[in-house]
Parts: sequence; structure tokens; C-alpha cells
Amino acid sequence: MTDRILQQKKKVYLFAITISLLFFVSHCFQLRPFSYAGIAVMLASLLFCNTNQLVSVYAFLLPNIYLIKIPGNGAALVGYWMVLIALSAVLLRHQRTVYGGVFICLLIHLICILLSTFITGNTDFYSSLVRLFSMSFLAMCLISSKDFSYEDLAEPFVHGCVVSVILSFAYNALLDGNIFGGYFSAINNDRNYFAVVTAFAIAVLLAYMYKHRQISILFSIELLILLASGILSNSRTFVILLSFSILLSVAIIAHLRGRKKILFIFAIIAIVLLSWLLLSDSIALQLSRFNKDDIYTANGRFTVWKYYLDAVFSSGVTALFGCGNSLDQIALTHITVVEHNTIVQALFTLGILGSASLVFVFFELYRLFSKIRRTESINPILFLPLLCILAGYCTINGLYSDTLMFSVILGFSIICLPNKGNLT
Repeated sequence: MTDRILQQKKKVYLFAITISLLFFVSHCFQLRPFSYAGIAVMLASLLFCNTNQLVSVYAFLLPNIYLIKIPGNGAALVGYWMVLIALSAVLLRHQRTVYGGVFICLLIHLICILLSTFITGNTDFYSSLVRLFSMSFLAMCLISSKDFSYEDLAEPFVHGCVVSVILSFAYNALLDGNIFGGYFSAINNDRNYFAVVTAFAIAVLLAYMYKHRQISILFSIELLILLASGILSNSRTFVILLSFSILLSVAIIAHLRGRKKILFIFAIIAIVLLSWLLLSDSIALQLSRFNKDDIYTANGRFTVWKYYLDAVFSSGVTALFGCGNSLDQIALTHITVVEHNTIVQALFTLGILGSASLVFVFFELYRLFSKIRRTESINPILFLPLLCILAGYCTINGLYSDTLMFSVILGFSIICLPNKGNLT
């Protein structure tokens, strides 16, 4: 690893950790000035970091998206900051990278949304569309950068997830919270979203190990922390999503040779035993949830999905252009919960045309990753992290979610891009 790369990483983690700690102090002690200081550091980073570094800082902060807020204010600042990163790439660094296929798909999606808005009267899309366009533009900038590798996203994302958990433990300790109550979800987060992101982070870390053919004490500690936090969430979805990581672990064992294989097997056994010894009650509580009657209805999700899909396909117009925001249905007391499935949410909100055009945006981005930066044949094992996050978002709402959009792009980069360095 060259000195230049090392210096770039130091700058990324200096900004990322400083921002996280400032907002952490702000939320722990309800001190808004620390949040304002955090915002100031976020703005300063736009001047002192290049686009690749800014996206790496963004990747680190994303797992703490509900921490990066001003106390008492519901606005998540990370998404707006990502838009500023895209603007800084254009205005300050004069990056104009736009690939025609992606631009055309975005334009078609915009037209579909405008039609849906005209028919349903739902105008909640526009800020989401700005973030979608910004994320797509940044992805195109990364693809065209000779210095970019999947590690620039994977490393800070995994580290950010681990730091998120550590800060959550500290937060609960300072405020006398109970991390063993079965609802652990980081700071200000939702248990279901936290569980999905944590399972994805484990899969990303294992995919990194698979690609680099290495195991270390750092990897083992991070796997233990992430696994423990998923257990404490008491989420059944987390347990199910671990199947992707189990497949990755089997692939790693088959991939490694000699001493590295023995070390990896030993590390996995040690992590599982430590988790059982430290969290046996939490594991028993989590597994007991699979014996409840609601397991057969996915905790009522099947009924909810049927309601929203029936509404979508009740007429040709709603099937094509959607029905609008599900919160309107709740306000009218037609149902009491949202879709709990991003695919169902997209169909209900956007209809077939809007949903299909959105899929084509990401399909075109994947085509760019595979066509422009791929240097060897695609390995099916590397699809597992992407499949993990997609499966997870089939249990929660995430249409235009910053986390989902980033995770899909990270999944593409893991599949298509070669190694650059080592996780540090």
C-alpha cells in the first residue's frame, strides 16, 4: 500500500470519526452546538477531500444515518450531504461524467414519476428523485475514476457499521439503556432496518475476505461485534439473512488453502462459541420467536402485501401508475401499517411503469460496472451480499432509500471490481 493511499485513508477516517463523535455527544447530552459543529465538519470535508474520499466518508456515516441528525429534528442529514457531494463534484472538481444509457433510464423514470404524480396527486417523490440522480451521478464518477475500487466503499461501510454498534453500546451505558431487551437497533434506528444492514455488513466483510483470501484478528473482532449486535436486535430477519453469510463462509473455506483455512475455521468456531457464551439468553429469545404462530404469516406481512397488491391491480390505471403514498391509506384508516416490502411499496407507489424504469436505472449502472471495470470473469459467489440486501428489503420499506441505493452500488462493485489493497 503506497503512502499516498494511506494518507487518503487517514483523511477519510479522520473526517468520518470526527463527524460521528460530534453527533454522538450531541445526542447523548442534547447539546445542539455539537451537531452544528458536525455539520461544519461535513461542509469542510467538501473542500478538503476529493470525490472518492467523500463517498468513502459517506459510506462510513451511512450506518449511523439516524445519528447524523440535530436532536429534536427528524431530518437525516446524510442524504442531503450526499447531494452536496454530487454538486461539489460538478462545481468544484468539474466532473461531468455522464453515461448515455444511465441518463436515458433516469429521464424515462422521471417521466414515469411525473405521470404518476399527475394521476395520483402524490408529490412526495421530488426530494427522493434528487437523491437518486445524485447517487447515480456519483456512481458514474466512481466508475470512471482510475483510482476507485470496491474497497473504497466496502472498508468504510463495514468500519462504520462496527463503530455504529460501539457508539450504541456507549450510548446505552451513558443513558442507562438496556441492550438486552430484545430491541437493540443502534442509536435512533429501527430494529428491522438495523438487522438488515448488519446482516449485509457481515456478508460484505466475508466477501472482502473471500476476494483477498485473508483472515485477521481485526476481521474476527468485527465479525463478532456485528454478529452480537444482530443477535441483540432479536430480529428473525437477521437470522434468515445470515444464510447468505453461511454460504460465503463455506465458499471461503473452499477457497483458502493450508494455514489460512485452518485459521478461518478456528476464527468462525471461536466467534460462534463466544457469541453463545456471552449472549446465550438473547440467542434463545431470538430463536424462540420462530416457534410463534405469526411465523406462518411473516408477522402479518402476507396479509399486508395482499392488501396493497390488490389495490394496485384493482384497475389498469393504478397498475400502470400506482396509487400514491401508503400513508394516505393509513390516514383514511383503510389499513394500519405500511407495505413492509420495498417491491410492494414500489408497485403501490409508482405502479409498473415507475417501478420498471427504476429497475432499469440500476440495471444500466450494473452494466457499466461489469462492462467498464471488470477484469476477470464474474464469480457467482460475489452476488451473495447483493442478494442479502435485496432479500432484506423485501421485509421493510426502502423505496429511494439512501441505504438501499448505496448498498446496491456496493454490491455491484464487489461483483465487478478487482482488489486494490487491504482492509485497514
